[in-house]
Amino acid sequence: MKSWLRQAMLFSVILSFASCEYLYEKNVRVDIVNNKFQEALETAAKSDFPNKLTLEVLEAEINYWLTEKQPDKALKALMELIKLPARKLHDSKQHWEFCSSDKDYYDLCEFVLNTSIYSNCISITQAYCLQGNYEQSKKNTFKFPLQIITDVEIKSIHGEKAYNVYKKQLKDNQEIEPFVEDEHDYEIFTYQYPQKDALKIIEKSMKKENDLMN
Repeated sequence: MKSWLRQAMLFSVILSFASCEYLYEKNVRVDIVNNKFQEALETAAKSDFPNKLTLEVLEAEINYWLTEKQPDKALKALMELIKLPARKLHDSKQHWEFCSSDKDYYDLCEFVLNTSIYSNCISITQAYCLQGNYEQSKKNTFKFPLQIITDVEIKSIHGEKAYNVYKKQLKDNQEIEPFVEDEHDYEIFTYQYPQKDALKIIEKSMKKENDLMN
């Protein structure tokens, strides 16, 4: 087979895959706009990047049910979000130019997912509190993760003195790797605590309601 013919056939196959993926994404977003979340999830499952589209669907569904003041249904979608694997949340490492390895790419996908999980745990808790449903909200917190990493920063530090100075500047939800001799690149982890922070919101809401009644 001539070279130009092989190239033409290869291009045709690539174009076909790209067209199918575009249609999946388009159909998923049409279903989201029409609040057809189950149909959107079924279409997302057929995609080459199902987790990416599933994340998009679940976030939209949670937002929809919260807007409709139905936190029970939003919670159900959140449980699916928590179970979602971080793999292939984005269709190409080129979306993240600073990812120098597969691990960096996976970690970043995990941080995107964890950030979404955390913010939605908080939003759903607030929705229950607005309805005065504190007991159910407390039960929900046991379904939330205790601790998740939402970011990792790399910092080059030379010497123990500089290390200790930097360590003192960290926020309460940040942690740095243990000190090693000489100049070293340290990973600084940023954590979020969905369960603990949700319970704080519930306690604060209950106190506010009690103060208004007294």
